[in-house]
Amino acid sequence: MNDPLPDWRTLVAGLRIAPSGQRPLSRDEEAAWEDLRQRVWRLAQISIRWYQGLTLDDVDDIGLDLMAKLLEPAVLQSLKASASPAGYIVRALKNRAASLSAARRTRADLSPELAYEARDWRDETEIGEPLARLLRDLPPDDLAMIRDRFWGDLSIGEMALQRGITYSAMAVRLFRLIVRLRRELTDDPRR
Repeated sequence: MNDPLPDWRTLVAGLRIAPSGQRPLSRDEEAAWEDLRQRVWRLAQISIRWYQGLTLDDVDDIGLDLMAKLLEPAVLQSLKASASPAGYIVRALKNRAASLSAARRTRADLSPELAYEARDWRDETEIGEPLARLLRDLPPDDLAMIRDRFWGDLSIGEMALQRGITYSAMAVRLFRLIVRLRRELTDDPRR
């Protein structure tokens, strides 16, 4: 007989981040993160319906972004402290969907030449040069993941299939890489 899914409060209470050097996550803690990931993806599929120009392919981007943010201690603490964890997740997904939709509309308004330049990660923006330096220093496997996901527009599922690993394993590797890059770009050890 299958155990019923835990309610949101019970699920969120079981989430823990395992910084390097500390005790690794238990099987139950890993299962809690996997349960949350599945719930986030289901809610992300619903949240994209409210915004123009988003497709099922965008569910990965929206879900990945939120799951990566939840690996930050302050964000996870906010989720745990919220009156409604499900409401917190839905609001966060809607905000990400709205941002992605707005960015798409803005890019669509650019001329083709400007759109190409806007996509170039080596531009001279505030973050462009530090990002370019980080990307140059990445191990080949990590750089390939970033290229495939963000410049090759492959879904997490396509990337996993290409590498012969499970979707969950691919998502976790990508989440951790993005969190590490965010930390290095912001020089904030807490992120």
